Amino acid sequence: MRAAAVLLENGLPGEAGGRTYYAIYSAIRAALLARGVREGRRHQGNHRLFYEHIVHKGLVGESTARVVGRAHFIRLRSDYGDEETKDEDARALLAQAQGFVKKIEEVFLLQTHKSASPSAKDVDTSEPPEPPESL
Repeated sequence: MRAAAVLLENGLPGEAGGRTYYAIYSAIRAALLARGVREGRRHQGNHRLFYEHIVHKGLVGESTARVVGRAHFIRLRSDYGDEETKDEDARALLAQAQGFVKKIEEVFLLQTHKSASPSAKDVDTSEPPEPPESL
């Protein structure tokens, strides 16, 4: 996420959105590994596995997990869409991603060192930006 912050500070919000997505994706993969879940072959497959084994089990709340779809959309829009990522969208995504990654770290550190089941505290409930018509 430091790379995303540097990209933002240098006027590259689309690239920052992409880096932010990959920070979230890495956290998803780590969470799946910590639960002993074999990774899928594609990003969306891992998103589905994350919801099935992490979110639906109550380890991470739904509103916390919404950032996954938001980040994926921003990355796809930046990489393949006709519309530029706005600076404020990339900054908001980075802030939400920091909360998401922190939550994943808290949940899996607690489960690694204690048997207690952590609560599913949510970080963000804002709506994602509208997708461009070309996607």
